[in-house]
Amino acid sequence: MIEDHQLGELQIIVTDEDPAERGGIVVRWLGKSNSPSPDKELGPVLQMAADLAAAGKKKLIFSFQHLDFFNSATISVILRAVRSLRGRPIVLVMRYTEEKRWQKTFFVAFAAAGLDDVDNVQLEVVQL
Repeated sequence: MIEDHQLGELQIIVTDEDPAERGGIVVRWLGKSNSPSPDKELGPVLQMAADLAAAGKKKLIFSFQHLDFFNSATISVILRAVRSLRGRPIVLVMRYTEEKRWQKTFFVAFAAAGLDDVDNVQLEVVQL
């Protein structure tokens, strides 16, 4: 594990130790992200993970499938993180599960807006 962050009810674990990821930097989202202004705490964590991925020429994986909830303020932080990758040699994989209806709704909208085509962003559906 590289870092473990507790941000209210949200736990973010950044790791590069998962052999199944074959060298990716994994950002695991656990619990609930319901802070009204998560950018101050969450933004630097996501930036650090992106910097690690770029430095090591690794893919960056946001693993949402065990996340129970995120609010619109968190969505804004995620969208800024995606946009910040423009021009950087990073492949971002965003994993989610269709077993959680709210995740399916968000990521279908994300794809419909064309954001999954920005700078090597890939959406991946996984089973729980």
